[in-house]
Amino acid sequence: MVRRLARIVVPVLAVACSLAQSRAQERAADLAAPVRLLADGEPIDIGRLSKFAHAGPAFGDVDGDGDRDLLVGDFPGNFWLFENAGRDASVAYRRGTALLAGGAKAKVPVY
Repeated sequence: MVRRLARIVVPVLAVACSLAQSRAQERAADLAAPVRLLADGEPIDIGRLSKFAHAGPAFGDVDGDGDRDLLVGDFPGNFWLFENAGRDASVAYRRGTALLAGGAKAKVPVY
């Protein structure tokens, strides 16, 4: 009974996996290639700013000048600001600095 069931289930699973892989490849073909973001001409690498480089990026107008800046949170709860000195259509991020809140480094306790 088990062998008979396996003869039916295994081919069905193989077809389902093949279809899922084909659909994933079709969706991936619609995506643009990854782009390495630069700050002052160098690749942004949170590992140079924080000893724990797990990054959580977000875009928003942090400095109120109308363009989107890059804000990156790291694993210990620190925030790094990469100010956009350009425009949204042609970004020009400046070197990352610690985000300040009330004159002190902004930090969210994570543990």
